[in-house]
Amino acid sequence: MSADDQTHKKHLLVCIWEPNDRWRGLSEEERKAFLEKVGRDANDAREAGMDILGWGALERDVSNPVEQSFCGVMAGRALCDLLGVN
Repeated sequence: MSADDQTHKKHLLVCIWEPNDRWRGLSEEERKAFLEKVGRDANDAREAGMDILGWGALERDVSNPVEQSFCGVMAGRALCDLLGVN
């Protein structure tokens, strides 16, 4: 499925992030619970029509890396709804 299947407008959302001190302070069990919730939320987003194109760690060995370490790329009609775009 692609963004074109969901909408004639092409909208992508690229999120980048860096774990913060609150994340670093979580126990392994708390981190696991948080990531399990993220997985459930991602499945809900897929069911609502969001196309999750990928997520993962960013490459650090490039000429001009961003400060953040992780990214996610999403598209689709549900993304338009989330952003309030018609």
